[in-house]
Amino acid sequence: MNVAAPLGTAVAPDAVVGVRAPRTGRVILSLARVEGRRLLRHPVFLVGIAFSVMEVLVGWSDLPSGTHHSVVEPLWPAGFPIGPLAVFGFVAANLAATRDRLDGTEELFGSAPLSPRARTAALLASAAWAVAAGVVMLVPFVGGFAIAYEVSLPDVVKLSEEPLVVAVSILAGVALGRLLPTRVVAPVVAFVALVSIVGAYAQPVQPWGFLALWVIPDSLPSVGWHILYLVGLGTCAATLALLRDGIRRSLVAAAVIGVAAVAVGAILQLPASCAGGATPCVFR
Repeated sequence: MNVAAPLGTAVAPDAVVGVRAPRTGRVILSLARVEGRRLLRHPVFLVGIAFSVMEVLVGWSDLPSGTHHSVVEPLWPAGFPIGPLAVFGFVAANLAATRDRLDGTEELFGSAPLSPRARTAALLASAAWAVAAGVVMLVPFVGGFAIAYEVSLPDVVKLSEEPLVVAVSILAGVALGRLLPTRVVAPVVAFVALVSIVGAYAQPVQPWGFLALWVIPDSLPSVGWHILYLVGLGTCAATLALLRDGIRRSLVAAAVIGVAAVAVGAILQLPASCAGGATPCVFR
């Protein structure tokens, strides 16, 4: 019996091995787990964790005595506890996104079953591991303070913006790495961001201060509008990263939604006027 296939007939890999090829979504999740664990072990990200832990310890040791009405109040002297994690995570994610092109291995993936867009999606999904690290770091401090000072749950919810800042930073790092594959830009951007965070100890007294990634929750008219603003920024960053590998209508629609969220959140969180100096801004 002749078992040879005609020369002009292509044989699918799953027909040869007798199994169905894995779905793209499942492969992306598997690769995201690998990239997420790699991100958590990255030396730059570990430096960010170390600095964040130091800020949390400083904030805990500087807790003043007495009753506090907001859980974020004692964090003001320590600045932004998750700030270093977001900044150094941005650099680590950028290095991961530029790894293939800068190491000259991007062409090797041309024969792989996973498309470049799918690999980018896996890098974006790895932000979940960084967010989990931020939550694990923040929960013991916030929980201990909330129990000790009987802080209400709505005040604790105000700090939900901080893990979102980490997520937006990771997504922005991936987007910058995909659009501009160089190791020079990310450290410069990270340095500027770190200086901005250090200077954000006090309440913002200028309108532009409310457009930062992190704003002291008690200085906002509503934390919900700032969360909407952050979600829009993250959506825009993720969409830009995916658009590098081709334009799709679904991505364009996501970009429009992201821009709309940024615009609505920014407008509704901006104050009506700021007198400057140490005078708090007046909201609508």
